[in-house]
Amino acid sequence: MKKAWSLRTRLAFWLIVPVVVLMTLDTIGLYYRALVALNSAYDRSLLGSARMIGDLLEIRNNKLVAVVPYTVIEFYEADNRSRLLYRIKGFNGEHVAGYEDFPADPAGIPPRATHPTQVSFFDADYLGEPLRVASLYQAVASSDDRGLALVQVAEPLSLRQTKARKLLAETIAWQLVYLAATIALTWLVVTAFLAPLRKLEQTLLHRDPGDLSPIARPPARELVPLVHALNEVMERLNQLLDHQRRFIRDASHQLKTPLAVMKIQLQLAQRSDTPEPQLIDELAQTTEHAISVTNQLLALAKIEQVRGQANTAPVNVEAIARQVMVGLSPLISERALQVELTGDTPVITAHSWMVEQLLANLLSNAVRHTPEGGALGIDIRSGEEVTIRVWNMGPGIAPEIADRLFEPFSTTDSLRGTGLGLTICREIVRWLAGTVELRNFNSPQGTGVEAVVRLPGQISRA
Repeated sequence: MKKAWSLRTRLAFWLIVPVVVLMTLDTIGLYYRALVALNSAYDRSLLGSARMIGDLLEIRNNKLVAVVPYTVIEFYEADNRSRLLYRIKGFNGEHVAGYEDFPADPAGIPPRATHPTQVSFFDADYLGEPLRVASLYQAVASSDDRGLALVQVAEPLSLRQTKARKLLAETIAWQLVYLAATIALTWLVVTAFLAPLRKLEQTLLHRDPGDLSPIARPPARELVPLVHALNEVMERLNQLLDHQRRFIRDASHQLKTPLAVMKIQLQLAQRSDTPEPQLIDELAQTTEHAISVTNQLLALAKIEQVRGQANTAPVNVEAIARQVMVGLSPLISERALQVELTGDTPVITAHSWMVEQLLANLLSNAVRHTPEGGALGIDIRSGEEVTIRVWNMGPGIAPEIADRLFEPFSTTDSLRGTGLGLTICREIVRWLAGTVELRNFNSPQGTGVEAVVRLPGQISRA
C-alpha cells in the first residue's frame, strides 16, 4: 500500500513546485536576455573593427587601396581572444584585400547614396567553421573619385558558444543555490506553522484513554475550529458512553429483578408437594417477561450490527405490515381486537429486518394498550416521504411523558411491557433518517394514541 504523504510534506511540495516552475522560467528568461546582451556586445566590437578598417580605405590613382595595419587585427584578437577575418570589395565588387572566398551576405545590402553606411550581421560557414560576419558599406571619396566599398569582418562563433555555455552554467548554479535556500526556508516555515498542530497531536496522544474532557483553546487561531469540532465529538462520545452505562445499569436491573422473582417462586414451588396453579402461572409470566427483556436487548444489539452491513434491498412496507399482523394474530384474536390495514404500498430501499422490527414493536405496543374488543390499525401513505401511522383506540397518554416513553425501560405499564420496544423503534427510525412521535388523537369513533413515523421516500443506509 502506498504510504500517504504527511501534511507538512504536501504543503511544502505545493509551495515549492510553483517556485521551481517560476525559477525555471526565470532561468530561461535570464539566459536568453544575457545571451542577447552578449551577442550585442560582440557584434558592436565586430562592427567597430569593420569601421576601423573602413576608415583606412583611400583612393590612389583612381584605385581603391586598403592599408590594414597588423596592429588593428592584433588589437581585436588580443581584446576578444578570437581570430579576426576580413574581406574588402571595391566600388564595382572587385576583390581588394583579405580572404577572396569570404562568404557573401545572404540578404544582400543594396548600396544607396542617401544612406551610404549600411550594416548587416549574419552567421555563415567558412572552411567548415561557423562564423559571425559583419558587413559594412563604407563611403570612400577623393578629389577625383568616390564610391561605396564593402568591408566584411568575421570571427569564429566558438568563443561566443563557450561564453554562452559558461553563462548558462553560472545562471543555473546561482538559481540552484537560490532554489536550495528557498526549499530550506519553505520547509522551516511550514514546520514552524505546523508546530501548533504537532503540539495538539502530542497532547491527544499522551491523554489518558478515558479522558474526554475538553481540549484547551490553542494559541493558533486557525486551529480553533478544529479543536472546537474535536471537543464537540468528545462531548457527544461522552454522552453516548454515559447513555450506554445507564443502559447497562438499567438492563442488569431489569434482568436481575425477574430472575430474583423466579428464584423465589421456584423455592416456593419446591416447598409444596402440589404447587398452586396461581404460582405456576406467575412463574410462567415472570419467565416470559425475562425472555421478552432478553429478546429486546438482543434486538437493540442487532441494530448496531445491521448498521454496518450493506445488504439493503427494496422493501414493500405494506407487505411487511401484513406479515407482522399475521405474526400477532393469536394475541389479536385472544383479545378480540379489530385490526385494519389501509393506505398505499410504498417501496423503500432499506434493511428489511429493520422495517419488520419497527412495525412489529409499534403494532405489539398498540395491541397491548388497546382495550379488549377495541380497534387498532396501520395506515401507510407515500409521497415525498413515507408516512406510517400505527394507531389504537384507548384512553391516550399524558402529553408530557410522550417523549420520555422512547427512553430505555420507560413504560406506562411495567407488567405488560419491557420498556424497550419504543427505544428500538427510535433507533431504527434514526438510522433510516426519519422521525417518530407519539400523540393522542380524537375521531368520531373515539380517542386513542397513534405512533407516526416519517421516512424518506428512498433510503439506502449501509
